Amino acid sequence: MKRLGTALLFGVLSTAWFGCDNDLELTADWQDIPIVYGLLDINDPVHFIRLEKAFLDPQTSALTIAQIPDSLYYESATVQLERLSDGSVFTLQRVDGTTIGLPKEEGIFASEPNYLYMIDSASIDLQPGEEIRLLINRGDEKPLVTATTTIVPKLEPRRPVEGTNINFDYVLNTRIRWDSPDEAKIFDVVLYLNILEFPKNDPSQQTERRLKWELARGLVFEANELTDIEFPGLEFYLFLQKNLEEDDGISRVFQGIDIEVTAAGQELKDFIRVIQANTGITASQEVPTFTNLSEGRGIFSSRSVLRVNGIQLSGTSRDSLRNGIHTKDLNFL
Repeated sequence: MKRLGTALLFGVLSTAWFGCDNDLELTADWQDIPIVYGLLDINDPVHFIRLEKAFLDPQTSALTIAQIPDSLYYESATVQLERLSDGSVFTLQRVDGTTIGLPKEEGIFASEPNYLYMIDSASIDLQPGEEIRLLINRGDEKPLVTATTTIVPKLEPRRPVEGTNINFDYVLNTRIRWDSPDEAKIFDVVLYLNILEFPKNDPSQQTERRLKWELARGLVFEANELTDIEFPGLEFYLFLQKNLEEDDGISRVFQGIDIEVTAAGQELKDFIRVIQANTGITASQEVPTFTNLSEGRGIFSSRSVLRVNGIQLSGTSRDSLRNGIHTKDLNFL
């Protein structure tokens, strides 16, 4: 069991892949470096792999290259997934993510096209605990890019479950618990708080708000330790106080909580440990490098996302929300 105080845990997985890297010398000869990102989730209807390439060219600015789509993608690459238990191989289809509702965020890299490699879950039918190998052929007789991961099985909720309530006490702790398979090595826990707002003088003008509460990131449990977290119930009211504005003309209705627990495999755990090892007052200025690919940079791993939706507040928590010292001026009904 993990206890969380008022200083919550925040992860480092958002560290940019394209940070400074002293292994990549700007004066080096021209290089072709594959960049791969793939997280297989047994719950997903479609699986995606991102494959791009980074160039080191002493004659051309990296910022210039980043805006040339032909410099970011392999024209004739083949991306496959191999089931190691029987050797069956599945070829992914290249698609433009922009055309299927997955646009790339604008930045220093060209945003269009946004090529991804995809396969639907029915075609590959991932099984819990099995080993899957990534195979990437870039063409032009370049070495294969390979990596292997173990599929993280589904998580099961223990407390709370759908259709039940959750209690946030001013004095006591609140606990969230789930069953976790051995393949799950590191966890994030996020709560989504769903709130309906409307003007007191016109209740028909309703606005739905969804607040994201990053409760814990990068949780690691010891062998045989219960996979749950315990935190002060007071934090719930303090979070709302901080993230909602006091407005005498607005009424609010608390509609419920959606809980999201994300478990990731060993490769992501190793990546985060590498990052964490280089933080703190004794850290160097280098951004550490981690990859489990045979060639290039990036990560190929597995995750499993548990969602428990529509959790309601207990009666005492609703009363505290309406009348408690921290939230009484937020006008919850």
